[in-house]
Amino acid sequence: MKFLILLGLVAVTMATRGPAILVDRHAYGDSEGFSHKFQIISRDALDQDIISVKKIGEGDVLEDTEFVVESVYLKKLPHTIQGTVSASSLTCDDRGYYRVVYPVKEPREGDEEGRHSRGIFYLVVDGCPNPK
Repeated sequence: MKFLILLGLVAVTMATRGPAILVDRHAYGDSEGFSHKFQIISRDALDQDIISVKKIGEGDVLEDTEFVVESVYLKKLPHTIQGTVSASSLTCDDRGYYRVVYPVKEPREGDEEGRHSRGIFYLVVDGCPNPK
């Protein structure tokens, strides 16, 4: 039943705002790095080569990262990509909000970049103080 509700929510999201990007809200890492999974689901064909992860900086500016993004197409679910974002080492400067980005070639009406929170997670780095 929960699965059907999730599929319904994903269908509504895709109908109004392009691909749905599903990611847990929190990722945990330490000085030795981290790994965090995500999924992208669309009613249209997807291109795994254009996925990136950006840090959300001051003023909601998206900044490039050195994180590694690996992804695969799911054979049993057409138009679905499962991926992992990872880094081999982290510092306290890496703590913060990130967004899994799948650029939409032709945004639908009302789909302004950054307007909604899909694909966003917060990276907690062990041993670093909480931001003020």
